[in-house]
Amino acid sequence: MLRAAVGVLLLLGNTLYPRAQAANFKIAVVLPGETTADPTRRTVVQFVRFVLNWTLPILNQRLAAPAGHTFTLDYHDSLLTSRATVRESLIAAQSGAVAAIGEWFSSNTIPMSYAMSHYGIFLCSGSATSEDLSDKTLHSKFFRTITSDSYQGNVFSHALLHFGWEQFNLLVVNNVYGISVAKVIQADIQTRNVTIAAQYTQAFADPAEVRTTVADLAKSPSRIVFMAVHMEQAYAIMAEAFAQGFDSSWVWIASEPSSNIAAMLAEQTSPAAMPDRTYAASLRKFFEGMLVVWPEELAVGDATFNDWVQLYRATVGDSKILNFNYHLFSQTCLEAHMRAILKLDQTYGTNAVLRRTTNANLEEYLVSFNSSTGPVVYTDRGDRKGFFQFLNMQGSKLVPAMSIDSQFRISPLPGRDAAFFREHDRDLAMAARGSSST
Repeated sequence: MLRAAVGVLLLLGNTLYPRAQAANFKIAVVLPGETTADPTRRTVVQFVRFVLNWTLPILNQRLAAPAGHTFTLDYHDSLLTSRATVRESLIAAQSGAVAAIGEWFSSNTIPMSYAMSHYGIFLCSGSATSEDLSDKTLHSKFFRTITSDSYQGNVFSHALLHFGWEQFNLLVVNNVYGISVAKVIQADIQTRNVTIAAQYTQAFADPAEVRTTVADLAKSPSRIVFMAVHMEQAYAIMAEAFAQGFDSSWVWIASEPSSNIAAMLAEQTSPAAMPDRTYAASLRKFFEGMLVVWPEELAVGDATFNDWVQLYRATVGDSKILNFNYHLFSQTCLEAHMRAILKLDQTYGTNAVLRRTTNANLEEYLVSFNSSTGPVVYTDRGDRKGFFQFLNMQGSKLVPAMSIDSQFRISPLPGRDAAFFREHDRDLAMAARGSSST
């Protein structure tokens, strides 16, 4: 009788608190496919997928195997459109995904977040930075391993103070991303002795529109230009400025989507694309000194970052991991999901995780850890707390030159050349080497 009672209690206990059982957890990846038309973006997307595939067995061995589980990736092509992103998200959800990574742009990630939250699926992005995604009343299952637009806007505002710039020009792409960054900058400078000399908010898609804007920009009393635009637009603006005779007294600062602009510059000034080699060389020189505000993807000096780089070089044999392609932010999304799902598995049981019936909130889901991009710590809105860097175009390549910590203190990176600007701009170069901002 006693044995029977104990058996019933054990059965009841296992029903209420199911023990972990071997399972395969599927993580959907909804990103642009490898057939993306733009060659620069296609290269980036291909490498993101390569890094995810390279990382998965390593993390399976380190994290999942000890718990008796495995993880697989389920790829879906977003086509860089909201319609395809939502369609593929629904397919992934109905195919049993327990978590998702995506999409590339904030404008596509926002509807994807709505779709995934309906199925109780947590979504992580390593590239979508819109402030709208921080609203947890609308995006309760969303988090990111890249910092939000508010961080980026604040970084630029502090850079203005650090370098002693009292005026600047603001070029904004009129979509969710650009307007989000611009709002933060505009709000931040209201309490500082800084003014916007000229502001342009438009698509920057029509060459005639770009020509007109650049011609008007030439009349501005300020030579500081901040571009909250995408990479293709930043390139078009600067190339047009060169064509119109802008000199090297102009300082060009682009937001994070331009982290791969060096590759685009190389492509656009190749012999096939630009037969006039003298013009091509002069255009490349014009881009020298350009700055890009970039969330710290390459955590120089961090032990975990160094370990991942060494492992990559030992197993793959090249140094592409040291490019700025969002690949490490995406890799960090993968690890964040794996750690979170294993945590839910211990708390709610395997069946509840597979069926997406845990009803866990974001606070329960997220796990702080040290990643290839440095320490991963979140705000209560699921935004990544992180450092930034200034990337500087030197020798037609973007290289990290200065760091910005979580208190917005700006300082040269150890052993790095902090001469941001062209040699004859000595006053600006000295400012770049100056003390940290306060």
